Amino acid sequence: MSLAAYQSDRRLEDASFDALLSSILDPLVLLDCAGNIVASNQAWTDAAKTLGATPGRIGLGVNYVGVCQAAIQTGDASALHALEGIESVLHGRSKLFRMQYACEGTRGHVRWYHMRVSRLSGAMEGALIIHEDITDAKLRIATLHEEIHHLNRIATLGQLAASVTHQIRQPLTAIMCNAQTAIDICDHDATVRSDVRELLHDIVEADRVATTVINDFRNFLKRAPALRIRVDLQHDVVTPLLGILRPTLMQSNIFLHYQTEDSTVVVMGDRSELLHAILNLAVNAVEAVQTSEGQRRIDLVIARVPRQSVCVRVSNNGPQIPRAQLERIFDPFVSTKPDGLGLGLAICRELVQENNGHIWATSNPQETSFNVVLPCINES
Repeated sequence: MSLAAYQSDRRLEDASFDALLSSILDPLVLLDCAGNIVASNQAWTDAAKTLGATPGRIGLGVNYVGVCQAAIQTGDASALHALEGIESVLHGRSKLFRMQYACEGTRGHVRWYHMRVSRLSGAMEGALIIHEDITDAKLRIATLHEEIHHLNRIATLGQLAASVTHQIRQPLTAIMCNAQTAIDICDHDATVRSDVRELLHDIVEADRVATTVINDFRNFLKRAPALRIRVDLQHDVVTPLLGILRPTLMQSNIFLHYQTEDSTVVVMGDRSELLHAILNLAVNAVEAVQTSEGQRRIDLVIARVPRQSVCVRVSNNGPQIPRAQLERIFDPFVSTKPDGLGLGLAICRELVQENNGHIWATSNPQETSFNVVLPCINES
């Protein structure tokens, strides 16, 4: 083979080798037996610059072992572990070494890397070192851990709530018995004023609604199986909802306008789940208008829509929800409230979907609306 042909083959091999290194996205370097850098890729150069490394610490010919030894002198604890692993591979005591370490970049941002050192043998003896950036994976894992801890706290609260609901049922039962006894006494005493009788009947009705909500809540905590039956939205959802909210609306001076095209709108679903979902939307609306100037207004509208469906819309004139938050508002742990858990709307979406419906939200400077569409039953 002529010298020119040999040189041409070497240039072709070098170009192929460089192309191979460049095709690898993770930063990597090749070390000879003495620990000197004999090759690297562009990702290595880019990562090193991001971390503020000088060419004297990353370029060809630099002794990687010496760099680790210098880092140890500055108090870098991870450098000692890295040096021991690299030397173990270079000296043939092990074929593979792995470790994770953190580096602070030029702007103070910490990046996490997974370093993998592999033994090279044959024509090219030494070691291959690949530094995989795992910062995003670390952040995702940390987020998952936080969510798990958050769920554990919520589970503890759920257990406490179950105990509280059990204790509340007893005084509610006593209130019901006493109110009904008082009504019986009034019925046998013609001198009792009619408005007293009306107050007693209101107490009985409020007690009945409260007991129903508590029973529904206990069933929800116990994961009781859903019961799909005919649900009259007016009678089974709106009436108890208004009864629950009435004291809060009066105390906070909030005007709730209820409108329906048809007093009888029937859907097939679980009454408890639908009441829970719509009540949650209404409570969110109450909280949203607390800071509104002027009249605090909530609109609850039930309207038939095409394809034999019905839309339940809960809107308020509270602050507009930013678009970025609106796009993720039904995701778990996303909340527009500083002290919100970010679970209410996620649960609402799940409950609506389990009843064959769908939910979405819109928001502008005038009002924010949550819309629930459910398939309805044609009663005609």
